[in-house]
Amino acid sequence: MNLGMTSELSRLAELGLGQEKLASYQVLCLPENIFAAASAEALLEPTDSVDLGKRLKAAGVRCATAYDLGLRTSILERRAGDKWLGTVWIKDKVAVPMVVGVVSSLIAAGIYGKVSSGEKQPQPQIHLELYLDNTNGVSRISYAGDAETLAKVLRGLEGR
Repeated sequence: MNLGMTSELSRLAELGLGQEKLASYQVLCLPENIFAAASAEALLEPTDSVDLGKRLKAAGVRCATAYDLGLRTSILERRAGDKWLGTVWIKDKVAVPMVVGVVSSLIAAGIYGKVSSGEKQPQPQIHLELYLDNTNGVSRISYAGDAETLAKVLRGLEGR
């Protein structure tokens, strides 16, 4: 889905995140409710999103988390098996393969932990709001589903 993104960009600007502040980053790991929160104080950042941001940085991606951008958020720790990756905005297409690799390894690590425990567990659901800058504007994918399908979707983005 291709969006004009005026409301999303306006919302980021309201939070003090203008284009000049975001320009140096390839990927933004943002709170899951950044476009819906009533105020900056109501921003919620899932722990899985924080972990994703750290792993992207370790992989060499110029990634900004809410903390890096100066946003004060509440950390939301969910104890279920699902992975909540928050809102991820890929601003530089060059970073797509690294994002795919990091997300895939993060998901695989979670699944491996369940398998190695010997318990038969249902596959975790992955929750992700993904924005991707491209030549025609910005595409948005809202995903809630299994890890294998998400990996296929992300690999499909590499050719865009």
